[in-house]
Amino acid sequence: MVLAPADLPGGDKARVLEHAEVLHDAEAGHLQLALELGERAAVTLEEAVEEEPPRGVGQGSEHEVVIVRHLRTIRDHSVTCQASSLRAVPKLHLIRHGETEWNRDGRIQGHSDPPLSAAGREQAEALAERLAAEPIGELWSSDLRRALETAEPLAARLGLEIRVSPALRERSFGVNEGRVAAEVAAELGTVAGTAWLGPDDRHPEGESLRELYERMAAFLDTLLAESPADEIAFVTSGGPIRMASAYLAREPVEAVVWAAVENCSVTTVEV
Repeated sequence: MVLAPADLPGGDKARVLEHAEVLHDAEAGHLQLALELGERAAVTLEEAVEEEPPRGVGQGSEHEVVIVRHLRTIRDHSVTCQASSLRAVPKLHLIRHGETEWNRDGRIQGHSDPPLSAAGREQAEALAERLAAEPIGELWSSDLRRALETAEPLAARLGLEIRVSPALRERSFGVNEGRVAAEVAAELGTVAGTAWLGPDDRHPEGESLRELYERMAAFLDTLLAESPADEIAFVTSGGPIRMASAYLAREPVEAVVWAAVENCSVTTVEV
């Protein structure tokens, strides 16, 4: 279940959908969910993932935001929110970088800077082909090589300059960067080497989950306050994608659940 505020501006009430309420339509391949928010919003979820159905939906306090949570893995998915506002509604594409050799070997990357592998470069080209028809007006990337090398083919296809920000970097894992993630997970008692037990835990000399959440929140607040393009793409890493998705859903950092994010997957959100 995704958390949603019980009381909304204007006296509306939010209804949180339980898992059991959404599973019965998953096999049909098209899942229709309605949030009972008076006449404020109507929500449609497209291309439901049958083998890993969504856990639920959430709603933002000012603009309706719906985030899909998969139990184990985040693959491509698209969420459309039809709001009553006449203002332009930005569409955000949150893209994880392509594969690196460290990904292939199961090593923790964080702020370390390995380049894309040969497979990762192929993934980046395929990503550019897939998003070439999207009317993306801004393209942002982390300053790490794996993100920049993923963004370059897309920038070439779209004819856009890549805007670079270190705010889009992966969470820092300190001294554990470069280590095999499974070994770190065994030491920490977590489901993965990059997972967490609490939002304020940190790897030695690393960054806490709360710090990453606040970094992404500050970046998004600044960007969305400056009347951005209607459609924006961000090439980043799994941690920032999880935190950005949670923040846009008004989900507190304490409620964020770890899930793997696949290389070159695209999480699309309208806010």
